[in-house]
Amino acid sequence: MGDHGADSGLGFRVPKRCVISLGPMTGQRLGPSLRAALLASACLLAPGCGGGSTDRAIVTHTVAPACDDMGSSFTTDSGEEPLTHYEPVCFPPYFYKYEGYFLTSTGQAVPRLEKTCGAFRILVVFFDTAANRDALRMNPHVSELPRALLDTDVHAALTAVFAEYVPAHVFGHLPVRPQVSFTYDVKVFPAEHPEVLGSEETAGFAAYDAVVFLEDLPGRFAGYGVGRWPANHPIFRTDEPAALRIDPLHVSPGLFFNELFRRNVPVLLAQYVKGPQTFEEVDGIVYDRTPVFNLRTGRVLERNDYALLSLVLNGWHDVDEDGIQDCVDPEIHAGPGNVDADWVPDTLDPDLGADNGPFLWTRG
Repeated sequence: MGDHGADSGLGFRVPKRCVISLGPMTGQRLGPSLRAALLASACLLAPGCGGGSTDRAIVTHTVAPACDDMGSSFTTDSGEEPLTHYEPVCFPPYFYKYEGYFLTSTGQAVPRLEKTCGAFRILVVFFDTAANRDALRMNPHVSELPRALLDTDVHAALTAVFAEYVPAHVFGHLPVRPQVSFTYDVKVFPAEHPEVLGSEETAGFAAYDAVVFLEDLPGRFAGYGVGRWPANHPIFRTDEPAALRIDPLHVSPGLFFNELFRRNVPVLLAQYVKGPQTFEEVDGIVYDRTPVFNLRTGRVLERNDYALLSLVLNGWHDVDEDGIQDCVDPEIHAGPGNVDADWVPDTLDPDLGADNGPFLWTRG
């Protein structure tokens, strides 16, 4: 089932510190870059504004693709919630929290994918059983053409299904259009689930940006978010493919987005703190209304903050408002709303003296 960020249901207060004015005439005479630099420099001297540089070059870190000694995992109790730490010897140590991973050394969110912008090669693997064909026929998001093809050409049917998964449909609910394109290949196996596939059948899977397994999932689950396969850890081990699992009964452009991109990053930053656990029942459905605090600002996050944070961590926001989405912007300029020139706007940033944008990485 696709999951959603909690809606606190509470208001927030905006701190009155860190207010800087250059005067109307000065602002009119400065170009955008120089004005942003001067604002950021002035903020370094203002109480409560934190530290930061005028701009920040975006760095992608290279990690080894594999390692003989895979290290160990252990669990500790932080006093608030147990955190499982994975520390492979050959990879940067990281821990799990808020439905995602964070670098132990910096607390930065670690995306599960190596990229979130550009051209994505997706491999769709359909497990051809009678139950899975019936599930596709009953799926309201599958159009008439692929339904008709299921009886004669399953490969053509799945190709027709994903021909409709264009960016306009996958990202149509977002306020921005990510700079992403898709190409799809389809494989059909007469099996029930991916664990029965042999090495010859999975050869080449790792060459794709993601593999989508269409299989009958247990219980009421519609999808499992993207992760390494067949073993999810270490998440940096890119000699194995990144894969997500979706039930054919529920597959849709929106669920594809949720399992591939929304679940690519955590729902919160590691430094945020949860308040007392709170639930609310509405029309027989129980919602988690537990408040989440940004201790630096004293704000309780609202629903729109969760949505913005997902855009930010995936790099689809334009934090310095230069017309370039952050995931393809080589340099972020500081400004009055982002004094430390990271990807996180100051309204969401838990520390203005550190880079709280995601830890960007690629295979070695």
